[in-house]
This record gives sequence, C-alpha cells and structure tokens, in this order.
Amino acid sequence: MKFEEMLEKLEPMITSHMRKLGIYKDHEQFRQAARVAIWKAWERFDPTRGDFEPYASQTIRGALLDELKASYKYDEHFVPTENTEIHEFLHEVKPNRTPLIVETLELFLTQEELAIIIAYYIDGYSHEEIGRAFGMNAAALQKRKSRIITRLRKECRLHM
Repeated sequence: MKFEEMLEKLEPMITSHMRKLGIYKDHEQFRQAARVAIWKAWERFDPTRGDFEPYASQTIRGALLDELKASYKYDEHFVPTENTEIHEFLHEVKPNRTPLIVETLELFLTQEELAIIIAYYIDGYSHEEIGRAFGMNAAALQKRKSRIITRLRKECRLHM
C-alpha cells in the first residue's frame, strides 16, 4: 500500500482523536501535525512488528498532544493587546515629529497614561520594565495599555 492510500484511510482516525482530545479550533493546524506524524511513522515503521494502524493511532495521539501543549504554551505567552496600526504609526515617527505626537496625546491622556504610552511605543521599554516602574505586573500593564489605546481610538474618531 502506498503512503497516500494509508493517509486517506487514516483521516477518520485523525478526526476521531481530535474529537476525543477536545480540539475545537485550528483544526487544519492539528490535522497537519497529525499527517506529518503519520508520514514520520510510515518512514520508521517495521512491518515485522505488527500492523501499521495501531502504531499510527498512537503516533497521531502523541502528535496531537504535542501540538496542544505547544498551542497552550503559545496562548499563555501571547496576549494581543492592541491593533498594530498605532504601533506601526508610532514606530514610523521621525524624531522631529515626536513632540507633536506627545502634545496631541497630552490632550487625551493623564500624565501616567502618557508616560506608559511613551515608554512602550517611543522609548521601546517592555511591558515588564514599565510594569516594574509603575508597581504592577506585566499582564496588568498590558490590559491598562490596551484600554488606553481603545479610548484613544474612540477619541480620535470623535475628533475627525
């Protein structure tokens, strides 16, 4: 049997394992990880040790679990906080335009909020560094910065 035929035969098994593991998003990412695992298993399989399907089943489950772990780890560390448009706009700023931006932001923000925005977008400090300076953890600072950005967007829409 060719690999392509075996892969087609094992597609329902991939679906079954995904359902059992409670995978409810990014289906194609997990399906692809399982397919790669099947291919690797196909390459190292020894037919003298039994059938391929039970071996493939364990390989699929292991690959899906590995992918789940990687996905959880990514989700823990990645917290989207703002639209990248403002980030890109502020990073394109020329040094001679920075005072104008700061003056404009002063109209809408408190001094502390302005300091957070300047420290992050203009000075390039990390969430952890800014959080330490303001006595809060990085997650709290990210949330606060996100709220500031949301409020700025609303204010900008009102004044355009």
